[in-house]
Amino acid sequence: MAPSSSRPPKKISPVVREAITGAGAEATMSTAGFRQLISVRKVRDRLGGGDPVELSRQIDAIESEFTEGKGVLRVSVPGLEVAITKVVSNAPATGQTTEVSRPRAEPGCSMVQADVTTMALMKSQLTELRQRIAARDFELSSIVSRFARLDERRIALEAKLEDCEKRLADAISEQQAIRWTCERELREERFRHLMELTEQSIHFLRELNDTVEFYGRLDSRRSLERRTAAEADNLHNGEREK
Repeated sequence: MAPSSSRPPKKISPVVREAITGAGAEATMSTAGFRQLISVRKVRDRLGGGDPVELSRQIDAIESEFTEGKGVLRVSVPGLEVAITKVVSNAPATGQTTEVSRPRAEPGCSMVQADVTTMALMKSQLTELRQRIAARDFELSSIVSRFARLDERRIALEAKLEDCEKRLADAISEQQAIRWTCERELREERFRHLMELTEQSIHFLRELNDTVEFYGRLDSRRSLERRTAAEADNLHNGEREK
């Protein structure tokens, strides 16, 4: 895990001391030499991460532990952050540069060397900023590309959803039409069966009535025949008695 950006200076000191020892430098050096060996990028690489601004503040805080306090040039560059201005003020021009301060006999040389130092560090900082901007641009382009792909997928899914909704609406309409057709055919079939049943019932009642009438007439005829036979018997018996 990357170290926290709020790491106190006393925990940065061993890293700085290790970098100075590894370079074979003296324990106490000039500010220019210190800035040549120690930078925010180098410390950040050794720590494995961290906030550059916070690391710059911490390096400034422990700088006096490793320097003689000489060769400090205060430069005010408008538009740069305070931390970057401090680095610009104290950075060396090349690996062979010693302290920026020169004897009073060489004021012109000191000013030129200070300008060279400032320009070199500004170029270094500008290069680093350009690299960070390029990295951010690459990250932004990746995000934009991913967003474009997601937007294309969203459009495709919306089109697919619209098609599914349309198909569902068509299926519902077709189902309703089929149901209405079936209900109409069922009503017609019921009515037809009812009419047939009614006609059959009427026909059966007519036949039943005819049958009843027939048997009624048959019973009347038989009764008449029985009465006629009885009267004939009575008449015959009366004649015999005479």
